[in-house]
Amino acid sequence: MMNICRILLTISALAYGFTPALVDLGDGHIFNDLWAPHARFHGVWLLSTLAAMGAWVLILCWHKSGRAVDRLRTASVLGLIALGTFFVATFAMGAYGGSLSDEVGEGLILGLNGNVVVFAIALVIQAGAAVIAWTQLGEDQQ
Repeated sequence: MMNICRILLTISALAYGFTPALVDLGDGHIFNDLWAPHARFHGVWLLSTLAAMGAWVLILCWHKSGRAVDRLRTASVLGLIALGTFFVATFAMGAYGGSLSDEVGEGLILGLNGNVVVFAIALVIQAGAAVIAWTQLGEDQQ
């Protein structure tokens, strides 16, 4: 179960930690001339925070120091925070005038916004890993 948990956490970390940087470091987001400089600053801050968090989760999953169960539980919480806050921002868009896509538009998957689909799948994977980490892994597991 420990390796399954590691693999699930890795898949999720790649989704929230690195995919946004690949997508958003372009003319549609960070280098979009229509964005205010301060908004671009916050975008880069968010992308670098997510990448650092994703990298840390990968270290927690695969490095062999300390107790594995503690590392995997910590990794599971970090991923839930990263993905959960995406959905907080999504559900609160009406309050701050946000949008899931820019004027160029985001790709659709099965007719749904690609961001929502990818991050919903990642959240399900992350939640599965969290359940494994917190209920299936014993305290004695290294």
